[in-house]
Amino acid sequence: MERTIYIVSWNGCDRIGGMERVVGIWKRVLEKEYKVVILDREYIRQSHFWRRLYVSDHPVWLMILFSLCAARCRRKGGILIGNGFNAPFVRKDISVAHGSMYAIKKALGQPVWSGSTPFEKIALRNSKKIIAVSREAAEVLVKHYGVRSDIITVINNCVDTNIFFPIKDSIHEKKTILYSGRLEPGKGMEKLLELAKYIAQRDDIKLCIATTQWINTDLFDKLKNVEVHCELKLEQMNKFYNKGDVLFFPSKCEGFEMATLESLAAGVPVVGNRVGAIRELSDRKFEGVYLLNCGTEETILKQLMEVSDIYSDDFDKRIELHSRVKKELDIEEYAARILQEVRGCFR
Repeated sequence: MERTIYIVSWNGCDRIGGMERVVGIWKRVLEKEYKVVILDREYIRQSHFWRRLYVSDHPVWLMILFSLCAARCRRKGGILIGNGFNAPFVRKDISVAHGSMYAIKKALGQPVWSGSTPFEKIALRNSKKIIAVSREAAEVLVKHYGVRSDIITVINNCVDTNIFFPIKDSIHEKKTILYSGRLEPGKGMEKLLELAKYIAQRDDIKLCIATTQWINTDLFDKLKNVEVHCELKLEQMNKFYNKGDVLFFPSKCEGFEMATLESLAAGVPVVGNRVGAIRELSDRKFEGVYLLNCGTEETILKQLMEVSDIYSDDFDKRIELHSRVKKELDIEEYAARILQEVRGCFR
């Protein structure tokens, strides 16, 4: 009998968002042994039963709707996997903690228990097992959400190095700085916009942005030397990274972000704040990862250019960076670990 795994992810998988990228990886890995069903908005829309209840995109209603849907699916048998606060009101076999709303709100100076934080706490406590993407995320769950440490396993995110790799003939006329992520305060949008305005005054540098939504893209519309790409597909992202010389990542809080891993796998160095993957990889002295120096746009740009000079004209160094990512952060070891966790749920 074919065993089924249901994964709750409002926005599906393999989109530019980091969580959706991770869900895509889980889907491809688990499909080797199980039938995998993604419970997303499209699943709801295509269901004669559930689409009648899809009356609002308000987050709280989506939490209720997806909890009901997931509970019904779980009664059919199989394993239920949740992501963050997506389905807080149903018992899950595994929840993936991609970070925490508590940490994000604290980093932004917002009330930490406002918005979706209480629902995330409920969702994670309502889980038999939790996969946390970083040590930092696990610590928050134990200290602030009251999650038992013995149900948490830390498994850093990975990257598929068959999809992300250096392209030898990827030539660009100007030095190019990359940014990949949502255009919102938590991702350091203010710092990105300041840098974009500074670059607009020059003729020798270009800024390329890849983002998930059109929200706030208008702020960059009239800036010279700034390119914005929205909703790129997974297969387009490797070409995006290969267009650049360095990735700028000014985020204020992360779990274990995919953008850093994908950029490194493409042979492009990363300069960013000491959060998420940058924090853990810099502690490991990982090649190609640099902590962002505080200062003016001129100071930041100088650092970005200095880092880019190390790699931009040396394809062998890009290959070396890709090779280290393949050795330590590739999908194969990650796949083995998550398969082990999932198999344990069927015993």
